[in-house]
Amino acid sequence: MQFLLCGICESKNLKKLEAIRIFQILGISKKKKRKFKFGKSSADLCVNQLNGSIFASIGNLSNLEHLSLFNNHFTGYLPQNICHSRQLRNFSVSNNHLTGPIPKSLKTCMSLFRVRLDGNKLTGNIFEDFGVYPNLYFLDLSHNNFYREISRNWGQCPQLETLLIAGNNLTGSIAPDIGFGRMTSLQKLMLNGNQLSGCIPLEFGSLIDLEYLDLSSNKFNGFVPSNLGVFLRLYHLNLSNNKFFSQTST
Repeated sequence: MQFLLCGICESKNLKKLEAIRIFQILGISKKKKRKFKFGKSSADLCVNQLNGSIFASIGNLSNLEHLSLFNNHFTGYLPQNICHSRQLRNFSVSNNHLTGPIPKSLKTCMSLFRVRLDGNKLTGNIFEDFGVYPNLYFLDLSHNNFYREISRNWGQCPQLETLLIAGNNLTGSIAPDIGFGRMTSLQKLMLNGNQLSGCIPLEFGSLIDLEYLDLSSNKFNGFVPSNLGVFLRLYHLNLSNNKFFSQTST
């Protein structure tokens, strides 16, 4: 199987290939099979038992817009040319065993709409390794080994609705210049299971569409901002396992 895929991607005659589908062919029962829409310009290799490194020649597919490799056993680094086409919109490699840094081609891929890198062992400075994505609406980096402060670039992603960075090694405070106040489309924010500290910024009060907020298991301190109570759509709020203290009257 691995040789077949590598051969497809390396073929010079298939640069205009728009679709590959190899979904759940090894040991997956019909009961567990999920419905999955499949269209043009996509490669869907998810939920198999593929292993080894992701073939670097996948960058040869110049029309590729959707690449789903989640729930496999891939190891090694993400290929440097993974977004060589500059047309990649949907990219998912969640729940593999990938390591190493974020490729530069992914950092500068302005076409991205949805990205899932969760459930791997990817590393790198999260402050520097991600760019500005004008169309990005979903980003999941949970349960990796990213470190340092939250990137200011995400405050410049106006379409971002879901930002999940749980279970990494983020540190520092959420500074006002990160730009959460400008992320008015944000609906779900998970920063739990990191080492973040300082106070919850008052700018969170501008997230009027927020429905799900999890800041648990960090080192936040100070008062809980009263403007968190104005979220009309909020149905999940978890601030547990921090160092907040109550404001008492004098």
